[in-house]
Amino acid sequence: MLALDRWLRSHRTLVLLTWLALLVLALPFAAKQSDHLSGGGYAIPGSGSQKLFERLPQVQPGAENARLAIVLVPASGATGSTAMQAALNRARSEIASVHDVSLSPAARLSATHQIAAAGIHQRPLVIPLDASVSEENAINLAVELRKQLGLDSAQNGAVATHLVGQSALWAGLQDLSKKDLATAERSGFPIVALILIAVFGSLVAAMLPLALGATSVLITGAIIYWLSQATEMSVFVTNMASMIGIGVAVDYSLFVLARYRQEVGAGASSEQARATALATSGVAVVFSAATVVTALLGLYLVHATAIRSLALGAIIVVTISVLAASTLLPCLISLLGERTNGQGRVFARFTQAGHSLRQRLRPAATTATNEGGAEQRRGFWERWTATITRRPALVAATAAAAMIALALPALKMHTADGALRQFPQGNETRVGFEAAASVSGRGASTPLEVLV
Repeated sequence: MLALDRWLRSHRTLVLLTWLALLVLALPFAAKQSDHLSGGGYAIPGSGSQKLFERLPQVQPGAENARLAIVLVPASGATGSTAMQAALNRARSEIASVHDVSLSPAARLSATHQIAAAGIHQRPLVIPLDASVSEENAINLAVELRKQLGLDSAQNGAVATHLVGQSALWAGLQDLSKKDLATAERSGFPIVALILIAVFGSLVAAMLPLALGATSVLITGAIIYWLSQATEMSVFVTNMASMIGIGVAVDYSLFVLARYRQEVGAGASSEQARATALATSGVAVVFSAATVVTALLGLYLVHATAIRSLALGAIIVVTISVLAASTLLPCLISLLGERTNGQGRVFARFTQAGHSLRQRLRPAATTATNEGGAEQRRGFWERWTATITRRPALVAATAAAAMIALALPALKMHTADGALRQFPQGNETRVGFEAAASVSGRGASTPLEVLV
């Protein structure tokens, strides 16, 4: 790491321009990283389900095709068949523009006969669709149908339209996860920024970890886009890369930057502080990244494309993050100079006021004697360490008891595969499935098939 620091010192401009070029090139591709991602990838080669899909067309042609259905739900207080017929006509025209699926003439005729009764009694109407793709490949089809029917936006008409079926369930879950991720990022970034400002007391220093996090996620997004051209990548890989990337990149850069500021505060020059930060915190960051990548490789034991693509996305973003923390961050620190060390004016005043208050409340501050015999004020963590190491057995037992108590609920944990329960009450997908269940019974839209 010391050799790396010397190289970075003499090639700072090259490193900064390289990262800037990577970021500029990545931006357009990161914006469309979801274009070729797949909602499938859960098939296990050699499994019983896969064998069924291979043999079912020989036994019953068409039985392996996905089951999808449109559900028309009249609004409360709405009566009559005119609105239902209009909703059916609109759905038919929208479905006609989507490949591999259609509303068969028989289904349209049956729906027309049922509309009058459904409109009068305010009952939902379930209209099956003809799909020419398998259930495994129908998730992307369901995603396209949802976009075409406008199911990802609020419906305020007299009749609401829903899409049901196994692939529709997963397509709805994708939409929900994307919205939740966007909400988490909008609320998470400001919180992280405030924490970093509180830690460093400087807006410039606080923005560095966030900038590295955004850079890592954007470059990873571009790599995901190109990988999805050559191999199947799960649509959830963007969630994985974003969540892990922001956390890891901020964490790694925070370690290095905090150690650098600590060394500067202790009297080291800027160059000495950078070298020490890389030789200490930098080494810890590299080993941490190597450990995370090794652990993520364990997901390759699961022989499913979707799970492996999630592991690949996380491995890429961790690798980009540690490269940024060990190369880009030192160069940015060198470029910004003193602005990464000191506190902002406003925060400095708060610190000074807090220091004065502590002096008044605790005039006899705890001190320690350094090697030269001079008294030196002891910080919080030094006092904390001295306190807990004075009674190591008692502290260890107390900490272990607290951790065991926190872990006890895991003994009563039950796992399940109920995807519908993951949707909140009132969600469009859940409302559609519940409406369909009220007509044809629970589970009718996602039946199981057994081949004997």
